[in-house]
Order: sequence, then C-alpha cells, then structure tokens
Amino acid sequence: MDYYMMLCDDKIQNPLKLSTFWNFNKKDDLVLIEEFKKNMALVDYMIMRKFFENRFLFSDKVKEAIFNYSDDYDTRVIFVTDRKNIYQYTYWEIDVREVSCAVTGKYLDKDMIQIDKTKINKNLSLFKIVIEKKSYIIVRFDLAESILRRIPIGIKFCKLK
Repeated sequence: MDYYMMLCDDKIQNPLKLSTFWNFNKKDDLVLIEEFKKNMALVDYMIMRKFFENRFLFSDKVKEAIFNYSDDYDTRVIFVTDRKNIYQYTYWEIDVREVSCAVTGKYLDKDMIQIDKTKINKNLSLFKIVIEKKSYIIVRFDLAESILRRIPIGIKFCKLK
C-alpha cells in the first residue's frame, strides 16, 4: 500500500491564518473570532504550531472523508467566525495517533523521508510521524484519493518511499 504525506499547499496566495492561539491543553469546542480579508482562501487543511506541538485542523469535507475510513479519533470542533461579514467556517481538530515508522529523513527535505511499512497497521488510514520534533500527517492511498475527489483547497500530497 502506498502512503502520502499531507501538506499545506504553498501555492495558495491568501490562505486563512488563525491569529488567535488557544489553550492547546483543553479539549473543549471553541469559537474563534477572525476578520476575513478580501480574496482570502478558506483552506481545507491547516497546521497550528505552538513551540514543538502541532495541531492539525481539517474542514468538514476532509473530516468526512477521514471518518469514512475510521471514526476512532478524538475530535473537537473549532468555529472560525467573522462578525463583520456574518460568516462562520468549521474546522475539526483531530487527534491523530503517532506511529514510529520513519526510517530516514530530515524535516527540511520532505522528498527524502522514508517509512517502514511493516510497522504500520494495515487498517490505519491516517496517522502522524515525528521527525526531529516536527509532526507530519500521513495518509494511505485510498484516503488521499477520497480527499482529492472532494476537490480540497490548500492540500497537496507527497508520495513517501
């Protein structure tokens, strides 16, 4: 089975960036007030970083694709609200389990990351790996294909060796 690294697409000119940092330790649902700018892209995947901890946020349509393969994840909903334009966008923070299967790689060179597929549970379609204190989301081929069928904004996939 092939695996792909899920990355934020850097070709998106003006993606939504959350300026509000929330308490990473709490698991309560959340409402964030942001000011949506003109021509801003509401991306379907974003990574929130705080020191060496990453939180992965997925839109409704990506979450739906993930949960078609497994619903065994802890989640919390994050409502991003723009009061001025009276608009709200929903993100889901999914607690993705870590799998120690990275064999080689440097966090700056994503093309050189290799994984040991024998250490991965065949039923696992979504997991994360940590290389040099940086986390990456890894998806199985069938899940990546399902996500791409939904025409996501701001997601790209890099095939792992």
